[in-house]
Amino acid sequence: MTSFIGSEAFVTFLAYSMIVSGFVTFCVEMFLKIPAAYGRFAHTFNTSLSINSKVGWVLQECPSFFIALFYLIASPDSFYERNNLNKPLLTLFTVHYFHRSFVFPFFTKPKKSNPFITHVLGIIFCTWNGYLQGASLTSRPVQSNVAVFVLGLSMFALGAFINVKSDYYLISLRSNKLKVQTNVNRSPSDHYIMPEGGFFNWVSCPNYLGETLEWTGYAVASGNIEQWAFALFTFANLAPRAVQYHQFYIQKFKNYPKNRRAFIPFIW
Repeated sequence: MTSFIGSEAFVTFLAYSMIVSGFVTFCVEMFLKIPAAYGRFAHTFNTSLSINSKVGWVLQECPSFFIALFYLIASPDSFYERNNLNKPLLTLFTVHYFHRSFVFPFFTKPKKSNPFITHVLGIIFCTWNGYLQGASLTSRPVQSNVAVFVLGLSMFALGAFINVKSDYYLISLRSNKLKVQTNVNRSPSDHYIMPEGGFFNWVSCPNYLGETLEWTGYAVASGNIEQWAFALFTFANLAPRAVQYHQFYIQKFKNYPKNRRAFIPFIW
């Protein structure tokens, strides 16, 4: 058993397990219409155990950063010399999770607490995925050629740009929302601002579209099952959530643009 854990077979097992987990997540959120209990849908899971959303976010995201950073530093230079496309990919993963763990949460505005179990599940996933990405990218070479690798990096860069730009735009809307509430003495549930402009002219949740494109490009650049497992899980988790937000916006705003899609421009 000890020899299996840490072996390439174990890493591959974790990758296929993530794909199965993604399929289950997609079905639960899309067909049973049970959203993940955080953010706007935090109230869907009633529990007496809750945690500050910023603290919970840092705790759940940072395992991916620290585990990936460990593999990035501890792996021998001889591996990277033989497989010179691996280190850039693992570096991108590490930088992404540094931003998600220690930069992004401190720009977000105060929110209600989230259910503690939500962040426990997040910690489990980010530990699982941090190990999966770190172990795979320091033990086997990427399968793509240089042209495909560059294509994947281009997709990653575009997705990251869409994701970050859209996330910080939403943060600015929440800031304006708080000012309006303060001026007119409204409660947080009384006032919403419809996202408009930029990528929001095409889809309701470009932040989710961007993150999915980002990790799809990462998987294209690698060509390995471990990176594709993460990309597929990202889609399975975020696409149904985009649909839920889209439906909420349609119900909330009578003038919501009819040609705006939930997740994929012009299609879905």
